Amino acid sequence: MSAGALSAQPVSAYALNRSTLALGEPLTLRITRALGAASTPLDALDLSALARDFEIQERTAGRDSQQENLVLTLYPRRLGRIKMPDLGQPGPLPVVTVTETSDTMPRVRFRISADPAEPLVRQPTTLTLEACDDGTLLWKRPQLPVVEGLLFRPLNETEIITQRDGQRCTAHRWHWSVLPTASGRTPLTLPMLEASKFGDRLRFEPPAFELNVLALPGWLPAEAAVGAPDIVAEPLPAQAMIDQPLAWRLRVTGSYSATALKTLLDMQIRNSGDTPELTPYAPRVEPLAGLTLAPQHLVTLYLLPRARGTWTAPDLQLPWYDPQAGRLMHTQVPGAHVEVVDPMRQRWLSGLTAAAALLILAITSIWLWHWQQWRFRRFHVDRMLRRARSTEELNTLLMSFSTAPGATLFPTLQIWRRHVDAQFSSTGLSELVDVLEQSRFGAKQISGCQPVSIDELVGKARTWLASLQLRRNVSIFKKD
Repeated sequence: MSAGALSAQPVSAYALNRSTLALGEPLTLRITRALGAASTPLDALDLSALARDFEIQERTAGRDSQQENLVLTLYPRRLGRIKMPDLGQPGPLPVVTVTETSDTMPRVRFRISADPAEPLVRQPTTLTLEACDDGTLLWKRPQLPVVEGLLFRPLNETEIITQRDGQRCTAHRWHWSVLPTASGRTPLTLPMLEASKFGDRLRFEPPAFELNVLALPGWLPAEAAVGAPDIVAEPLPAQAMIDQPLAWRLRVTGSYSATALKTLLDMQIRNSGDTPELTPYAPRVEPLAGLTLAPQHLVTLYLLPRARGTWTAPDLQLPWYDPQAGRLMHTQVPGAHVEVVDPMRQRWLSGLTAAAALLILAITSIWLWHWQQWRFRRFHVDRMLRRARSTEELNTLLMSFSTAPGATLFPTLQIWRRHVDAQFSSTGLSELVDVLEQSRFGAKQISGCQPVSIDELVGKARTWLASLQLRRNVSIFKKD
């Protein structure tokens, strides 16, 4: 029956856009009612009977001067021959046949499982939903509803090629972490699963599932986790300041609540061995997002060392229940040794160390200056020798040279020579002294001696000066 023919009907009528469809495909139901008819208005229809066999995805109402229309987009929930329910409107009730597949729709198989299949209260559980098709469907991750007694957290999703009923198919799997908070059988009503193919929207009824949660032993502490936790402790610094809080961070993966972690750790850091009340600060517990099965928390403990010296952070332990052994276990986090220093004392020690270093540097510098200053005096005398123009001037310059500054001028050249020989090793000093004395006191009066020019004398003096080497174990600080 065409839409135009339906519009011309004076009484209510039903019409379907198809009589046969596959699971996942949409079905359009059109209800037409004449204005003023005795039957129930379309916007007031009770559709609960229709919702038992179909998901009502879209609902569009309209009217004109003669009639009103209601168009419903439906998705079948089951296979077989389904007769449209009586919605209180007169007219024949249409029938639709729902098949598993069609020319355009592949067969889709669903599975849902939990690991472990029967978890304990507070035991992290993996919930897996699988849709297996021929690989032509693009799936959308379903959003699980809120269920009393179960805490859901989405994990990853995977896709593999596998065999189902002897046929090859592509399995799309969605995983959730489930944390049961109450025992008993809990039905899990999943939402309609959505996919698309070539732009067409498809929706499928998921399989029914019920999770049976087992109770914990009555003697088990409420703070204990179920299953072994994983604890990663950040290393403490090697050094800490006295009376300054020291942050110690732990990453705890396990079925602990934030309240349980605060209670367990607060008792341990406030009363640990011989050191009561290690800190006045309560632990800070922050939930972390992640893809781990068990919940993750970042715990920050603020430890307060109160005495200088080697300080030991306390060992920590967290209780957990072993479902296989049926007994209470403990996971231990070893403490660490920290060197606690006093900032004021450290500043005093650092100042004294710096002062001692400066003193040593000053003494060393003075010693080096005295040790090397004769070289500077030799350099100065060498420059003065270049300007000497008489034997008397040359004699005065030579006798002014010594190891120590401010030395007394020697009375004779021979005394100066003996002093220099005691301080230095050199070559040509005796010859220089003899030639200089001969030049000063008259070479003509000494038979066989030839007069020596001032330039030659200066050259001999500079050659001798260049050969000077300070003798070992000679005092360089004593003035002459």
